Amino acid sequence: MKNLEIKEILIDLILSIDDKENTYKLNTLLNEGLDPNLSFSFDESDSNQTLLEHCCRFGLTNYVDILIKHSVKLDILTEDNETVLHLLAYNILDNTLKENSNKTYKKNYKKTEILN
Repeated sequence: MKNLEIKEILIDLILSIDDKENTYKLNTLLNEGLDPNLSFSFDESDSNQTLLEHCCRFGLTNYVDILIKHSVKLDILTEDNETVLHLLAYNILDNTLKENSNKTYKKNYKKTEILN
């Protein structure tokens, strides 16, 4: 496969849900020799980031798990001098806070409906 094809496949995977089918696709690519530490950008204006960093930024935990199983380097730092796993933790925390906020809003909205 050519580098451009691989990049397009990886971008499609990153922009998709990390479900069973897509996780299988990534695992197959890695088993066939794809470098888990591959760096690429989404477009010409972006800086190169590792596949792991892209996955962490998008909160794709199943992909991260597969990359770790394929011995991806975990000590690479982002532009902000943090490990990529920090990005994943922030992403998970942010999503959890949003979910809890939505639950609280819905609960309060239901109470307001009952009172009216």
